[in-house]
Amino acid sequence: MPKQGDFAAWEARLSISHDRWRRQEPNYKRWIDWYKGEQDETVANYGAGERITVNLVYSNVKILMPRISFRRPKVFVRPRRPDRQGDTIPLADSARAVEAVVNYYVEDLRIKRQMDRALLDALITPFGCVRIGYTVESEWVQDKELLELNEFIKSESPYVVRWSPMDVRWDPEVRHREEARWMAFRSVADLADVKRNPKYGGAKDLRPNLTVDLEKQGASMSLWNPADRMLIDAVQGEFERLEKWEIWDRKTHRMMVYVPGHDRFIFDDEWPFDLDGFPAEFLEFNEVPDESMGIADTSTYAAQQIELNKLSSAELQHVKRFNRKYLYQENYFDSESIDQVERGEDGTMAPVKGDPREAIFPIPDAPMSFDHRLVKEDVKQQAREIFGVTLFDLGSRENVQTATEAAYIQAPSAARSDDRRSQFEDFWRRVVPKFAAVIRQFKTGEEYIPVLGADAASLDLFLKFDAAQIPEDVEKEFLFEIEMGSTEPLNDAVRQQKMTGLFQLLNGDMMVDQRELRRRLLESYGERDERLLLTDQQVSEQQQVVAEQQARAAAAEAAAQPPAPAPANGGGADMMSMLGQGMG
Repeated sequence: MPKQGDFAAWEARLSISHDRWRRQEPNYKRWIDWYKGEQDETVANYGAGERITVNLVYSNVKILMPRISFRRPKVFVRPRRPDRQGDTIPLADSARAVEAVVNYYVEDLRIKRQMDRALLDALITPFGCVRIGYTVESEWVQDKELLELNEFIKSESPYVVRWSPMDVRWDPEVRHREEARWMAFRSVADLADVKRNPKYGGAKDLRPNLTVDLEKQGASMSLWNPADRMLIDAVQGEFERLEKWEIWDRKTHRMMVYVPGHDRFIFDDEWPFDLDGFPAEFLEFNEVPDESMGIADTSTYAAQQIELNKLSSAELQHVKRFNRKYLYQENYFDSESIDQVERGEDGTMAPVKGDPREAIFPIPDAPMSFDHRLVKEDVKQQAREIFGVTLFDLGSRENVQTATEAAYIQAPSAARSDDRRSQFEDFWRRVVPKFAAVIRQFKTGEEYIPVLGADAASLDLFLKFDAAQIPEDVEKEFLFEIEMGSTEPLNDAVRQQKMTGLFQLLNGDMMVDQRELRRRLLESYGERDERLLLTDQQVSEQQQVVAEQQARAAAAEAAAQPPAPAPANGGGADMMSMLGQGMG
């Protein structure tokens, strides 16, 4: 157990980091609210029925998300060096095994969904974050009850999960996050589950430091109703929660669990994972020099978002408050005529005493200035330029004359998208080696891993995976590459067209597995019943039958042909004799 002074020092470090985050927290919550369309604060001076928001945050994010991450990526692993004499583990075979097992878990654990959630965080707020780890059975299940309620975290399995930026702290003294000595991650758990978890020692005397407010959570109960009050008091213990912080110290390789309000760590031991860095990775699109936290995309066009909402609300207010008003001369109308004008239907005629042109006058309403619309379009254009989208991206038409001009207009937007896409690929490239290292550390014994994709045929659908055949330092021995795939939607028609063209190109090629080629062609058309394809034995038998039929046909054809006539007077022999003499 740490000394009391050590505990107090870590408590102070975490408190300083909390203070720094509190300066960022209002903006973080604000950008999330804006994404959800909750932007009434920007038009607070307008009436409730006259407020309108043009949600640029949502539209911009939804444009970029599919451009950056559309399909499940493919992980490629290759050794950093060739096999050497004396190596106990063949690196080429080992790399192939790591590649197969990582791609399997990426699919099985739906890791892309977690990475996409971190991407969403990074597009709205300053950064996104994922945690990498492994859950052992004793920490996941106790007395046949789940201690970890997360469908993405399984017992005896590695995991990659999105972690809320609000629940991450790091060393506030550094200029870059990579230089941080320590990092902390917040989580909230049921108090009873924490006490039952064998991982935490000294947790028996813990008290809840966070309580779920049933009324704020929308429970249809009233504190003033005696029956409801008794029910709330009876079940309140079921909603006692414990806020805790995992502190990872890179300097000493200690991992401590701090509980606010408790006088000591409930866990203090060596890092459970054999990683050089923290068990987390970050995605950040807008770094700031000499600061460990960047800025959010949303903040760069926040002023334009506010002004656009105000301009749109002003238009709505003008339209809603405008109604037709008239002045009339009393001596031109009697009460019946006025009633007919006010209440009459379309085409109503009313008598007038005198010239009708002098009897009634419409009150002109001040129209909105045309500059208002120009300013509104200019604000929209500013927001698009800041975020890096064009009218083409929004599905609108730019005023261009040629395709070349359109390409020039689209080029900056494509460059911005490619830059974010490249950063997202690098994010994957940093997560995958840590994920593979966790698999290497905790997966013991042999097991069979289903192989996905093109490798399935050559590996007989399953790979016999043994972590003992993987080098200890996975990150140093292997290079990890990520192929994100095309960002264009691959619908059925496009898939069939591509596969048909590939089939025509490779059909009959001796270097290509023809059965697999045909299987994929059928699959592109939605036909997955492999009984349509002959087995290798059936193909061999069919080829033998065809060969026999061809031989019989050739023999029959030869028998049906008349014999060639013999040359007269032995002309053939004379010719051969003459040729022989000529050669002599």
